[in-house]
Amino acid sequence: MSLGRDLWEWDEILFVDAVQHGIDVRVNRPHPPGYPAFVSLSQLATRAGMSPFEASRSAGVAGGILSVIGVYCLALTLGTSRAGSLFAAVAYALLPAVWLHGVRPLSDPPGAAAFLFSMTCFLRSMKGGRVPDLALGFALLAVGCGLRPQTAILLVPLASMSLLEAVRRRGPRSLVAPIFIIAVLSFLLYWPVLQGSGGLHGYIQAITSQGRFLLAEDSPGLGVLSPRVWKRWLFDPFGSGLVALGYWGASILAFFRSPRELRFPLLAAFGPTAVLSVLFLGSHVAPRYAIGLLAAPCILTGMALDGVTPRPSRQWWAATAATLLLAASASISVPGVMEVHDKSSPSVALVEALEADPRFAGRPVVVDEPLELHASRSALRTRLTVIHEWVPLAPERDALLAFADYRPIGLQPARVFAFNSAGLARFSRGRYIETSIYDGREGAAIHIPEVTGPGAWNERGQIARLRSGSTFTLRSPEGRAQIAFKVEAERRASVSLATPTESRTLEFAPGSVPMEFTASPDPATSISLRMSVLTGQVSLTQWRITHSRTGVTAGK
Repeated sequence: MSLGRDLWEWDEILFVDAVQHGIDVRVNRPHPPGYPAFVSLSQLATRAGMSPFEASRSAGVAGGILSVIGVYCLALTLGTSRAGSLFAAVAYALLPAVWLHGVRPLSDPPGAAAFLFSMTCFLRSMKGGRVPDLALGFALLAVGCGLRPQTAILLVPLASMSLLEAVRRRGPRSLVAPIFIIAVLSFLLYWPVLQGSGGLHGYIQAITSQGRFLLAEDSPGLGVLSPRVWKRWLFDPFGSGLVALGYWGASILAFFRSPRELRFPLLAAFGPTAVLSVLFLGSHVAPRYAIGLLAAPCILTGMALDGVTPRPSRQWWAATAATLLLAASASISVPGVMEVHDKSSPSVALVEALEADPRFAGRPVVVDEPLELHASRSALRTRLTVIHEWVPLAPERDALLAFADYRPIGLQPARVFAFNSAGLARFSRGRYIETSIYDGREGAAIHIPEVTGPGAWNERGQIARLRSGSTFTLRSPEGRAQIAFKVEAERRASVSLATPTESRTLEFAPGSVPMEFTASPDPATSISLRMSVLTGQVSLTQWRITHSRTGVTAGK
């Protein structure tokens, strides 16, 4: 089996807490708008003896299975053959982003299932004009809003088209059943959310606050023009650029070769959804948010294979292409999904180590904000300080520093926990891939590096790459820091080096030169080191920083 084994992600904790203690969006249990259908399904599973985690995971897995069936039904509705529809369903199930998130305690898989089945009903309604299809589509849309509103609401354009088509064929009376169904179901689903969240006023306050946060932090704004945003949506969910090109290439071919009467349903089904997703949803979570949209390239690729198979001489080409695409997806998915199944997630492993490792037990702990929820649910909460802002910081000497997906400059970790599968960061949210613990007894402190001008700081490699006109600045907490690093130059370079006590110009020949000195930061600016490149280019590597100060603690 490939089921998720623990609470890897922040959102998973919020869902499990809501299942265990009830919905209250004012305290992010779960986060607004509340996901009542998902929480209720999970609570129902707890009555069968499951823990809240197992129940939430079961609801997610059930949704993942249903979403695969939904792809098959939608492909048939769009005119794909049974063989092409079966390929689409299997291809969808094997995509790395779909498989990874389809076995976890998340609302995304059941939300995708409701999205796909609702879309199928709307398209059938537009095609055949049957009121039952339209009514079922709206019922599933309401359920989808209870499972994952962010996904369901993207179907509003298609739902509106379906209503207009029903009115054109059968008159205004055809609106009664769909509108009544969605109104009643939505009320029944969200009434418990309002009750548990302090009534309508408390709920509106919580959802307004969440909306502001999403617009400020998640929505890409003008960043939507960045190639990185489109790469995150179009390529990363496949785990491989080559595999993504295979699916998208076949999809484009199938779309333009399809009959004109088929293109409109395809555009109506996925066009508005795709555009609204990219414009308003965070691209950093795209592989997870996109699992409903990923049905489109799978179905279109199935159509492309259908276009080849009627010619007997080319059937083996279609079979070979289908096999290669499925095998490629599986080969990318299996290592990452199985690693997540087989070992504790880095976030959980770090908290367990802080509780159980004799070196760390009982000592104060300073964590960055991404680890706050994991740590606060454990025994660590009584000795926990959370960093909400990245500033120079020196913990008390006995404290431990813990970070998620962050490597402080110049520090050697006491423990590291990581997923090692290549590509996992690509087709997941890319968070909690690595966590680390640093020991205050060994001089651990937070120093803030910054590069301005034509250069860059590589946090992963701990390298500052500087060219003429760029400046590296290191800000440090109060105290004394013993700073060591190497200056590497490919050709002759001239550098201005300044500390609070001295300033000098250095000339570097091609090669590597170690540097080491002790500095106390300027009290006004916190700057302990500034290095500007006058000519040439240099790299600052192999950082080692030991801080010495007692009695300084982090503030919440």
